[in-house]
Amino acid sequence: MSKTEVGLTARQMETYQSLDGEALIAALVENFPGRAAVISSFGAESAVLLDLVAKVDPSLPVIFLDTDELFDETQAYRQTLVDHLGLTNLIVIKPDPVDLAEAQDLWQTNPDRCCFLRKVLPLERAVAGYTVLIDGRKRAHGSDRAQLQALEIAEDKIKVSPLWSWSEEQISQAFKLRNLPEHPLTAQGYRSIGCWPCTRPTKPGENSRAGRWAGSAKTECGIHVEPKAKVMNHLDVLENQSIYIFREAFNRLDKIAMLWSIGKDSNVMLWLARKAFFGHVPFPVVHVDTTYKIPEMIAFRDRFAKEWNLPLIIGKNQAALDAGMGPEQGRVNCCSALKTEGLKQIIAQHGFTGIFAGIRRDEEGTRAKERVFSPRNEQAEWDVRDQPPEFWDQFKTDFAPGTSLRIHPLLAWTELDVWRYIQREGIPLVNLYFAKNGRRYRSLGCAPCTGSIESNASTVEEIIAELETTKVSERSGRAQDKESEDAFERLRSGGYM
Repeated sequence: MSKTEVGLTARQMETYQSLDGEALIAALVENFPGRAAVISSFGAESAVLLDLVAKVDPSLPVIFLDTDELFDETQAYRQTLVDHLGLTNLIVIKPDPVDLAEAQDLWQTNPDRCCFLRKVLPLERAVAGYTVLIDGRKRAHGSDRAQLQALEIAEDKIKVSPLWSWSEEQISQAFKLRNLPEHPLTAQGYRSIGCWPCTRPTKPGENSRAGRWAGSAKTECGIHVEPKAKVMNHLDVLENQSIYIFREAFNRLDKIAMLWSIGKDSNVMLWLARKAFFGHVPFPVVHVDTTYKIPEMIAFRDRFAKEWNLPLIIGKNQAALDAGMGPEQGRVNCCSALKTEGLKQIIAQHGFTGIFAGIRRDEEGTRAKERVFSPRNEQAEWDVRDQPPEFWDQFKTDFAPGTSLRIHPLLAWTELDVWRYIQREGIPLVNLYFAKNGRRYRSLGCAPCTGSIESNASTVEEIIAELETTKVSERSGRAQDKESEDAFERLRSGGYM
């Protein structure tokens, strides 16, 4: 019997289409354990659907999209319903701050773009791990919903509308029979409630959704409309791959952390981590402090650790510092003591089994030999001659006890990819990367070992143009790389970043 791409047979589809309400929710939750979630606006009719969900399983994830333009009454009603129904797994998601900045006042000039930034994009991220998405749409809403079915298959998702066939009278009766609290705005004539700039009360005789985007041809925000096939460009492919790597590692490793050197690559890696986990970083962010960093880097670290609410761990090899370790003892020795040993101490102290690092293959010859999931022995040493194969994005995580992993989400990126992504996403950077008085930094490290380059590139666009023609190595300003022919490989084999 043929199946859909989400694994439903024609017979199962027929069975589900014959159900509605609580029975439909229960059947799908049972068939897709751990892969079902509810999408709720906590609007005028939401209580009926959420009441059915609570009867089936009050711990079912309920995703609430806070667009930053909702009525205060909606925010209050959300908590009222959660408490009244005993829902225990409310997930509040918000648009990315960068998207919010673009969306400012867009509802006046381009409501489609506004909805895309405030609703479609954050919801796409939030539902990535779910197969069954339960919503409150009904045929009685009219317009594009008049032909709604109980189930719709959209790519790898099953969209479920348990109230698809319910009339307005049935909804009203459910409120009374179940003694459900009503949204405060319904008493003021609001029968469908979204963002405050695009919602008004309905008039007698109007459809319940007539108050949404009144005066325009717009009838849906886009989250329930089948999207046009997206043409993936090079940066999209890289971004998707990196997010996949983040989620795979987080799912398969017990204790994981991310290195943050404050350079451009680790800032891009941090940005991708926030995208992968819906705006926050669910694991420690580690900065190994050699005490020799350029002051602007530390100021940047402290500012964005606070702004992004990062679980920051700052560690240092204090014993080596107390013994007078510094660049004058030899740059490779200094890096080994203050960076490599400092990192090893943090790994041992916290018991990390995996560390995200922002290295790229194009950056340096030794790094080209790395794997995405790269094992380190009990001493955090890397055996360049014994690397596991990685075919078709199948990553090995089963190693001998005591082994830890370095995970490299940016391994396939190039320096130009990084800068073009910074340009596209508007990622903040330390200002040292931008030219001042004819010089700028291309790669950032400790102050005594990091040199600037001649350049007049003072914007991201100018840096991209410069890199498109340069033949100078990216790490040409890093002194430790030049101390001996094999200096960098010896550092990395010993556990360097």
